[in-house]
Amino acid sequence: MTEALDSLIGSAGLQIEPWTIPAVLVVGFLFLLPQIKQNQRTNLARQRIRELAHDGGANSDKEHAALLALSKNHPITLVVIADEAHRRGMLSLTKKATFALEQTGKRTSDVHRLRLLLNGPAPTHPESEIAIIEKLVSQGLIPLAQNRLERALQYWPSNTRLHELSDQMAIEE
Repeated sequence: MTEALDSLIGSAGLQIEPWTIPAVLVVGFLFLLPQIKQNQRTNLARQRIRELAHDGGANSDKEHAALLALSKNHPITLVVIADEAHRRGMLSLTKKATFALEQTGKRTSDVHRLRLLLNGPAPTHPESEIAIIEKLVSQGLIPLAQNRLERALQYWPSNTRLHELSDQMAIEE
């Protein structure tokens, strides 16, 4: 193989020592070694999430911490953990991985996409949110209405009707 490479390089008018090609391959491998190790950790995290979801240990804080430690705050690994956890219905792990990804300051488009997966789209208008919250309350879905109300208050903290609904829901409890 080295003879073929040597003749190919020789036809280009260059002359190199026979030991340089294996040396370049070794240096290339050493250069790629950190990425190879991170890829192995990413695959291990993906496999571990599948096992946890299958075995029913999906909400173990100890396992979540181990998975996040496995990522070593590598953004791509955190994205994989969040995506795989969301796909498997492990919302608490998805939130933790998304938060960790957000802390890295990288992959902001993935952070935005994951936030949309977790929270849904942002509310568009306070009046439509009020109507939805009132409908949830009338159907007896108080916890969902409270979550929706808290989220609406984050977007429109000075809306008096939202505060009235909040007071009304506090009385009903």
